[in-house]
Amino acid sequence: MERQPMMHRSGEPRYNLDRLLQLTQAMLAEAESGDWDRVDALEQQRQQGLEHFMERSSDQQKMQVMTQLRTMLALDQTIVALAEAARSETGDALRTHDQGRRARTAYGRYG
Repeated sequence: MERQPMMHRSGEPRYNLDRLLQLTQAMLAEAESGDWDRVDALEQQRQQGLEHFMERSSDQQKMQVMTQLRTMLALDQTIVALAEAARSETGDALRTHDQGRRARTAYGRYG
């Protein structure tokens, strides 16, 4: 079960870089399993958290987290590559299905 972000006194979720990295890792796991709706939902959470974090962090804090941000970006590249591969596979499957449908229609006329 996915952990929910801790809440700030204002009622807003409080994000930290560890939580953002966890969201990114969860996105990768869901991308590897092909659950693109879940990847999208997690990405929206992560984007909200990243914006929240950047708005409330000092310049010094931002500099200290560059390594974690680089890790997140590397994971993002893997997620994008998986998404592109899945999109290509889906396109191939649709083309194959369409060709099969046309063949059945053609043979149906003569059979």
